[in-house]
Amino acid sequence: MSAYISEFLIGFGVSYLFSLPPGMISLNVLQTTIQKGLLSAFWLAFAAVLVESVQAFVGVKFSAWINANESLKLGLEAFVIPVFLAFGIGNLAIGIRTLRKKNKEEIKPSKTIGSFWKGLIVSALNPVAIPFWVGATGIIQKNLLNLELSHILVFVFGTTIGTLACLMTYAVLSAFIARRIHAVKVWMNIIVGILFLGLAIIQLVSIIIKTR
Repeated sequence: MSAYISEFLIGFGVSYLFSLPPGMISLNVLQTTIQKGLLSAFWLAFAAVLVESVQAFVGVKFSAWINANESLKLGLEAFVIPVFLAFGIGNLAIGIRTLRKKNKEEIKPSKTIGSFWKGLIVSALNPVAIPFWVGATGIIQKNLLNLELSHILVFVFGTTIGTLACLMTYAVLSAFIARRIHAVKVWMNIIVGILFLGLAIIQLVSIIIKTR
């Protein structure tokens, strides 16, 4: 029983810390909180962690096989670059169009996909999760993680709760900021767009360094 508890706590801690740096999911949670509120952000985060739990399971269960296929890992990491660029350019376009409106009353809310479904899509388009859990498994496996199915499931449950806790931390903090800085709502799309473009550049540089 103590092994299961320690594996849950390790999964929770690693996942929480991994989710702290701005990423595709956390930025969407932040944006959704400011534009739609905490409840919408929760459903987005909840949907995202459902997908990420599957990605974590695949990364842990098949870590040895994926590690033996460097081209597969590189392909997953490269795939995220156009995704980041698409999110970045899309948010910048919406943000610039919003800022061009003279009066806030002129800004009509566009029809957007429901937060839950958006969470599923955003998380599914985040292939970096699998390579991360492959690497994390290699680091924590020795004396810390048993790769039998029941132990993996407990570990993945810990990662799921850890990610959800971190995403809701983002949501609560962004709601706190938005209540005090009304202009954040107007600039949110531009801020998120710039961050996504920055993430695309960082990912590209990382891949270039790995392939040298």
